Amino acid sequence: SPLIRRTLGGLSRLAKAQRSRPFYRLGRALSPDHPKAARIVAMGLSLVVAALVAGYLIIRVGTLEVASNLDQSVFGFLNALRNAPADNLMIKISMMGDTLELLVLCGVMIIWLLIHRAWRTAIGIAVAVAAEQTIVNAMKFAFERPRPIPLPPEAYEMPNSFPSGHAAFAMLAFGLLAVISGHAMGRWAKALVYSLAGMAVFLIAFSRLYLGVHWLGDVLAGIAIAAVVTTAFGVALEAWPARRIRPLGLIGAAIAAWMAAASLNVAVNFNSREATYAQPVQVKVFDAATWTEQAWQREPARRVDLSGKSGDPFIAQWVGPLDVLEAQLKAQGFQILPGWNWTAALVYSDPHAPFAAVPPPPLLHEGLSARLTAVHNSPEELNQRIVLRAFKTGSAVAVSGKQQPVYLISLMHEENMPRFKLITLPRSTPADESDVGKLLGGLTGTVVAPAKGGLGPVILAAP
Repeated sequence: SPLIRRTLGGLSRLAKAQRSRPFYRLGRALSPDHPKAARIVAMGLSLVVAALVAGYLIIRVGTLEVASNLDQSVFGFLNALRNAPADNLMIKISMMGDTLELLVLCGVMIIWLLIHRAWRTAIGIAVAVAAEQTIVNAMKFAFERPRPIPLPPEAYEMPNSFPSGHAAFAMLAFGLLAVISGHAMGRWAKALVYSLAGMAVFLIAFSRLYLGVHWLGDVLAGIAIAAVVTTAFGVALEAWPARRIRPLGLIGAAIAAWMAAASLNVAVNFNSREATYAQPVQVKVFDAATWTEQAWQREPARRVDLSGKSGDPFIAQWVGPLDVLEAQLKAQGFQILPGWNWTAALVYSDPHAPFAAVPPPPLLHEGLSARLTAVHNSPEELNQRIVLRAFKTGSAVAVSGKQQPVYLISLMHEENMPRFKLITLPRSTPADESDVGKLLGGLTGTVVAPAKGGLGPVILAAP
């Protein structure tokens, strides 16, 4: 339109009048007849919008002493959806957005650009990263906003919640990668790169919300702040483009280095992070007399799966530490299995896998995985076994002045069942009475019968 052309013309003349080579290039790019002028204007408007959103969120958080109703609603909704498989996935995604891993991504981009003599663009990345980190860390100190739920100190890189460092750095790192590589690509390739980068940012940001580490406002503010820095970088790149950077090679090198660093982080630190990010459980403590007479009935008699349906029965309640139970199970010939992970599922795809190598399916109770899984393999029946699982409850019993956790014990009989000669998936049925009696008879401890004439499980208090 004439108004836009006059505005661009005025900005172009103003930039050229500064008698500086960088400003002269910017003025030339802003000329109404320049093919990139419209793109620069669009990015400039995006910069203004991102700055307004970031400013609004900063003012809003700065004037609120508590989280908003929207923050509370989103937190409550996601907290109610938490379950063991999703926790496992979201913790790994969150770890992929740690500062060191994203620094590796940005560092490889800088090295690639230096190799291809794109000096200004490489320096621009370093400046953008430094600016984003400085702004986010300064705001964390300025706004002492508490986290949604109290977690151990190792769960956070910094104690304060606002803004989200993971969301901000993910937006910056993947935004810079998309802007730089997309600048040298066609329209559809650029759209694909931007979409994939946006998906990565969304997943990392969502993982922080799901794990209860940030409020919604923290995440949105982090993304908005990084969007300001990224868009400013994009405007500069349009005026001073990097040439011959081989965008596909840049993407491949940066993503490969990031994935390698993230995989190493997950392999080394996942177990500790899983314990750190575990959903806090409100434990209700009972005295021994109250528990054995009546309170034991508050726990379900059957396992409740993820869909809410009742599953296999619980044969006992174990009151005490798991290490004592593990020792007693080993004495009966049980093998204690390591925690289940997604790579274990690959064995199911082999219909000829020996049954001893096929892990028991990762069953859930009320959204939580078993804290202990043990297997007893029969030397006579190679395609059959007994599987014990112990699920932790939200109850504890005061025994000798100590709070002892309560675990629900299930005992299942599993049989090897290759399906259609394509996969191996064990078939589970409740263990028969002889197996249950043999197990309980071999566990030493205080056996307490519930008050109502044998109804309910046997309660075993660890010695």
